[in-house]
Amino acid sequence: MNEPLKTKLFIGGSILLVVGLLLLVLFVDVLFPVQQGDTSAPLGVERGRANVSTDVSAPVVIVEFSDFQCPFCRKALPTLKQIKAVYGDDVAFVYKHFPLASIHPLAMRAAEASECARDQGKFWQYHDLLFENQGAFQDDKLVSYAEELGMDTRMFKDCLASGAKRLIIQRDFQEGLDQGLQGTPIFFINGRRLEGAQPYSEFKRIIDEELTKHGK
Repeated sequence: MNEPLKTKLFIGGSILLVVGLLLLVLFVDVLFPVQQGDTSAPLGVERGRANVSTDVSAPVVIVEFSDFQCPFCRKALPTLKQIKAVYGDDVAFVYKHFPLASIHPLAMRAAEASECARDQGKFWQYHDLLFENQGAFQDDKLVSYAEELGMDTRMFKDCLASGAKRLIIQRDFQEGLDQGLQGTPIFFINGRRLEGAQPYSEFKRIIDEELTKHGK
């Protein structure tokens, strides 16, 4: 067999092989499609953490990624309180830390302090005080808020000085990054993403749809 013919046969066979492989991949993909995971919903709702407002078996769970120094997070707070007042235990709230240190240099310290307050069962009360006094997050101020809430201030100071809560903050922050977060606040309502300090009506629309799914 002459060389030109061998070359033509080799090229033709290679083309047929490539086409066959492509057809095989397409065939497998059609019959056995890869199931894409839902990357919109944060996974880490910790039942033991007191930053969960009520039993996470509630029909609607709102996971908020927030920053105590963020003005839009503060703006969203009255809306969240309205939701709690209207829906009661049908809605659970989960607070996740996403301190944007590059623009909010005191947010990390405030987040640590809130976790120290959690140890004494005062997370949500302390959460509210931080937003009421947004930006006044020097250590003496953070301790004064603990004192105002009747906490053991020595225990609180030791916790804050130890830096022991940074891992919790960092874990929440990484979870936010994994969800593609770049700003705050971001809410996941049963996994459905809602960005920014949206009006109550936007939350209500999604919550009502989710409650309907649960026969509420």
